[in-house]
Amino acid sequence: MMEGMSAAISGVQLGALRMSVSANNVANVNTPGFEQSDLVQVDRNPGTGVGSIRKTPNPNPELSGTDLAKEFGGEMTLAKTGYSASLKALKAQDEMVGSLLDVVR
Repeated sequence: MMEGMSAAISGVQLGALRMSVSANNVANVNTPGFEQSDLVQVDRNPGTGVGSIRKTPNPNPELSGTDLAKEFGGEMTLAKTGYSASLKALKAQDEMVGSLLDVVR
């Protein structure tokens, strides 16, 4: 049961980190020479994930390396969906523990 909560909490943290990385990319869309960052998700133990940030080299130092279509079309949508799903899983785990405690009383 605790593995489910751990996985849900990890998902919430990864969703928040993904949104933060994407927001940083969008904020620097007009920064010449900016190198876009990407979140790389790696599964560690069952139910837990770790995110690391990878920079994408920018071949043109006069322009920003941010791809707005990728950020708005993919990364932010993925962050929102993953965050929402993880919160629902966390709520379900909370309700199960609450029901279990009600039965024990």
